[in-house]
Amino acid sequence: MPELLLAIDAGTSTLRALLFSPGGELLARAAAPVRSRFPAPGRVEQDAEQVWRGVRTVVAKALA
Repeated sequence: MPELLLAIDAGTSTLRALLFSPGGELLARAAAPVRSRFPAPGRVEQDAEQVWRGVRTVVAKALA
């Protein structure tokens, strides 16, 4: 398998995985929503297990 670069973006509303070739060409992408709570102004909370499951899902989709 050729060397590839996998980028993971875990934001406040979406998880993304992007797969790039060595030359920088975007080969695949996948995204999934993530739930966030806003308990107070300036604070964001997310369930760590949900984020981890979501990251594994988008990575698997991008690699497929």
